Amino acid sequence: MNYGEELRREIMSEGTTPLIGVFDMFSASVAAQHYNGLFVSGFGFAASHYGLPDIGFIAWPDIVAFVQRLRLAFPGRHLLVDIDDGYVDPEVACHVIEQLELIGASGVILEDQQRPRRCGHVDGKRILPLPEYLDKLDMVLRTRRDLVVVARTDAGEEDEVLARAEALARTDADVVLVDGVRSVEQIRRVRTVIGDKPLLFNQIAGGKSPRISLPELTELGVNVAIYSTPCLFAAQSAMEEAIVRLKRDDGRLPEHTAGSVGVRESLALLERNISRNHPRPELAGSSPDPRPGGRWRHVTRGRGPMRTISATLARLHIDPYIAAILCSVGIAAVFPAAAPSPRAWTARARSRSPCCSSSTVRGCAPWRRWTGSGTGACTRRSRPSRSSSSPYWGSPARR
Repeated sequence: MNYGEELRREIMSEGTTPLIGVFDMFSASVAAQHYNGLFVSGFGFAASHYGLPDIGFIAWPDIVAFVQRLRLAFPGRHLLVDIDDGYVDPEVACHVIEQLELIGASGVILEDQQRPRRCGHVDGKRILPLPEYLDKLDMVLRTRRDLVVVARTDAGEEDEVLARAEALARTDADVVLVDGVRSVEQIRRVRTVIGDKPLLFNQIAGGKSPRISLPELTELGVNVAIYSTPCLFAAQSAMEEAIVRLKRDDGRLPEHTAGSVGVRESLALLERNISRNHPRPELAGSSPDPRPGGRWRHVTRGRGPMRTISATLARLHIDPYIAAILCSVGIAAVFPAAAPSPRAWTARARSRSPCCSSSTVRGCAPWRRWTGSGTGACTRRSRPSRSSSSPYWGSPARR
């Protein structure tokens, strides 16, 4: 599935697209029963994963790992991811964009705050100079292939809000978000200055923005609405109520009734997330790739455990270079006789065809051992023949 294009198509359809903020796999399991789009909220993730406020504690590997788990459990849902300020450095922002796109995120939100950052609906926010933010945004836009990018401003003064919204609308960002909008009139003014660019509205309980229904947002020209924290705040209230009641009743659990949740109801919800219960995705072409056959063309190569491991890694949307290393380690550990010796590996590396790319990554030994060619795209040389004692690698047996 082309996740970015699917979300883009949904945004451009009639009406306002709702995306529900989730903070962990369980809240996502509940929200996915009722809505087609999920929003990975920075506020919720910081609270759930770290037990800390959303002021810059989130590390990008943690958010990437969370999104990967979400995509495995919900292959058919839109996933919009809050990446804050891109984790400070533009290079880091671009690296995160690459990772999220590889694992199947639909889109990201990139804000113009500077550290120390704050939730968009509290006071004390500091914003980057507009040229600096536009440079970072431009790098992200040139890095993404199909990912939906939402350009967000946290400006507070009315003139600055409108000036930044207009500047963001002139970029190649797919959507504009002005966070902390204070009134319906301000939404109308933002809608006017950004022209035909899609507009996103963020509302959070107890925040600065007014409570507006989806039909009302559609009339205002809003294309997307994110609800950052309904699951988180509902969980906090419900858990507080349940614990207070348990303490009041001296540890006696309430009676399980038809409308309450128990073991059976909870398991029924979670069992839907098991991968074998989902339609099997296409292994080839799961993400855009200019090479014939797509990024995972090579999963059809190999035999036995090689094919099994490579197919599994493809389903997990693991980056091919990382997959090559993981697969080589796995095969060497389980089938040592099938793994090539260092001498054979070196000989294989030196036999690269001149027609192949000299890319540092795709020209490396693990990649050549994985694909059987210099870059995974070379078609002008035949693969080395497999020896009977080394059926998985197609290289000389270990001496």
